[in-house]
Amino acid sequence: MGISTFRLKKIEELKQKAVTLYKQGLTTREVGKIMGKSHTWVWDSVREKLPDAMADQPKPKHKKAGK
Repeated sequence: MGISTFRLKKIEELKQKAVTLYKQGLTTREVGKIMGKSHTWVWDSVREKLPDAMADQPKPKHKKAGK
């Protein structure tokens, strides 16, 4: 037995809300805190709904050890 249609619709609504908040400028951690979800759940939702979202993100700058 799979997930009900009602539950799938609720999940999609939550994902869309997460994307909306993210597009308003909140971080994934802020959105997660507001929605009671993890920041990784939020990021996965954003990547699913906005496939080019990763292209908009700056590459992380890692410091070299010992500097």
